Amino acid sequence: MGTLRQNKSTQHGKRYRTNYHVSFTLPSGKVQATIPNSKENKPLAEAVLLHGNTIEEQAWRYPKVKDWEAELYQILGIKSKVSPQEDSAIISAGFQQMVAEKIKLNTISSRTATSCYRYAEQYLIQALGDKAIKQIARKDKAQILQTMEASGLTAGGINNYNKTIMTFLRWCVKNELLGKLPFTLEQIKQPSLNRISRISEEVFEEICQSGTNPIQVAYWRVCYAIALRKCEINPDKTDKHYEGLFHQCEQDNQGNIYLHVFGKGKKYRKVPLPLHVIEDYVTILQHRLHPSTISQSFKKAAIKAGYPEFHFHHTRHSGIANMLKGSDGNLFWVSKVVGHSKITTTMKYLRDEEFAWEMIVDNKNVLEI
Repeated sequence: MGTLRQNKSTQHGKRYRTNYHVSFTLPSGKVQATIPNSKENKPLAEAVLLHGNTIEEQAWRYPKVKDWEAELYQILGIKSKVSPQEDSAIISAGFQQMVAEKIKLNTISSRTATSCYRYAEQYLIQALGDKAIKQIARKDKAQILQTMEASGLTAGGINNYNKTIMTFLRWCVKNELLGKLPFTLEQIKQPSLNRISRISEEVFEEICQSGTNPIQVAYWRVCYAIALRKCEINPDKTDKHYEGLFHQCEQDNQGNIYLHVFGKGKKYRKVPLPLHVIEDYVTILQHRLHPSTISQSFKKAAIKAGYPEFHFHHTRHSGIANMLKGSDGNLFWVSKVVGHSKITTTMKYLRDEEFAWEMIVDNKNVLEI
């Protein structure tokens, strides 16, 4: 269903109401416009909204029957914009249209749209440039593979983005933006060892220094210190953007500060808050960030620092590895702090070969007994 609101303007310190603004979502993307001559004519605006809702509904039922976007612009009384079905449609515009359609049909979530789909679009444009979709050809496959190989992504990450790019190309064929699939991106074989990427203290500090916003860095530091998941950093249990995950803070009689974490699967755990991140934690309480902002800003900083293989969830991997090292491999203690139901889950973090060797070296005195 479309939305209707009246625009407002400020002049000489006073606010004035102007023409009404409508917004509709079609399979081809969003259509937004201001209705001419509607400032003092709300019935006109409501009639346009009603007519537009009918067109929007028909567009989703019969997307290829006619140019529904042109139909909307006609009832809005303004000149139609360039149709996304024209030959000049570019990659970025096509991705936006596809994402809008999938969100409308509930085939992907907003979270997926701003993470996997957004990054896949960025890698595709990095490889080919934001060129016309009709110009994508077989020869472009090699450039995409080369870009993915140089990205520092894991095999799993490359497979995810390649799969999303293929979803986009099939969508283009379905919507007649491409005559046929120009190529196929095959899934690459992942290494047999479930290697967990750990960010060392030195590398993490480089990434933090590459961050441009101290508030974002404060979120990173707290998660790195106590291995919180991204959504668990949320102190407001009513904030729906964090998927129902949150924590609450408490101080005991001895002055120790704890976080009561309500995490994945509605599981509860109690996590001590180290003194060295108290200042960063206070910053979190004072400044609310969207979860996507936290992860996307970290990824940008990691790339800028020269470590494109890392993403935000690696702060949790690293926090767990650091706890294992600091506790001399106390799996039970670490599993309780980080919220693992089974110790075997925590043990996976010992399969990082580099980290395992560090543990062996740090405990070599055991061999001298």
